[in-house]
Amino acid sequence: MALCALIFGKCVLIGLRELDERLTLYKNNYDLNAQINAFTQYADSLRNAEKKLALFRHDSRHQLHILAAMIEEKKNDEALMLIHKLNEEIDQTKIRQFCRNTMVNAALSVYIRKAEDAGIPVQWQLDIPSSPPHTKTTVDAGLAIVLSNLMENAVYASLQQPAGRRKIELAARHTHGTLMFMIKNRYDGTVQFDVRGLPITNRQGHGLGMKSLEQFRKKTDATVLCTHEGGWFSVYLQFDIEKNIRLL
Repeated sequence: MALCALIFGKCVLIGLRELDERLTLYKNNYDLNAQINAFTQYADSLRNAEKKLALFRHDSRHQLHILAAMIEEKKNDEALMLIHKLNEEIDQTKIRQFCRNTMVNAALSVYIRKAEDAGIPVQWQLDIPSSPPHTKTTVDAGLAIVLSNLMENAVYASLQQPAGRRKIELAARHTHGTLMFMIKNRYDGTVQFDVRGLPITNRQGHGLGMKSLEQFRKKTDATVLCTHEGGWFSVYLQFDIEKNIRLL
């Protein structure tokens, strides 16, 4: 009887270990897919900008000849309209730069564009440094994934709001080797928190996002604070970025 119990316990232990390995593999794949998706969409935006720039270069010489003729003929109003048109075409070729960190910029550009396309106003002021060339791996990738998850959650929550009550704000400051990041969005619903202070939800995929944040917190010894006050849901993240780069 004791032998049967021992064998049964061993089987349960093996089963739990295999389940844990499967969950870890699933989460790693989820993080990797999120990162690949962000860079794929960012690459698409780069290609679109390159196409627009090539077209602008092709047309600009002809348009500049027209502009010169208008100026010579003193057609100032027409010349001014053409200048405005050229400025708009130049603006369409720009790649939006949200911060100096390439990986984070790629991730944020995807979700900020999604928010704006959905009619959600986004305000940002981001000082996120670029890591040294030989360290553009763990810290940058982990931070990009975490911020992608937070932006995705903010967009989803904002879409539950009335059109006039939607807004997302992002802020980051890098000082003395410490990176402080804040993201907040308007949300008038109810938010419940678990014992770790992270929000609880049954929405598919959201739980993995919070697990990604928790894993990043443990890996980088970061400070994470989530609050819901005055109709705003906020997440604050702070960690020693230089210390974590040295540990790679």
